[in-house]
Amino acid sequence: TCALPIWHDMTLEDYRAELDAIDKTLEDCFVRRMQTVAKIGEYKQQHGMPTLDPGREAEVLQKHTAGLEEDLKPCMEDFFKAVMAISRNYQDRNKSLCQNG
Repeated sequence: TCALPIWHDMTLEDYRAELDAIDKTLEDCFVRRMQTVAKIGEYKQQHGMPTLDPGREAEVLQKHTAGLEEDLKPCMEDFFKAVMAISRNYQDRNKSLCQNG
């Protein structure tokens, strides 16, 4: 989770240090997500399912934008669209490696 620090009296270096800590959390979560994505890809391949599930992606976007401030919704949508595209590409690459390896 991202606990917000007290923002007053912070320097640019303080803000950057906060971003570095957030980025490290994102990195750890990304690695964990991609490990799970690989397992989902294997499951889909074993069950003859396509990589892309438009209904699921719409559900993810709805879930993660609901309740956000209006100015953040397009940013969150862009963020998750990018993450899901990266995930699909990763699944497809792993599928190719399994088929060719």
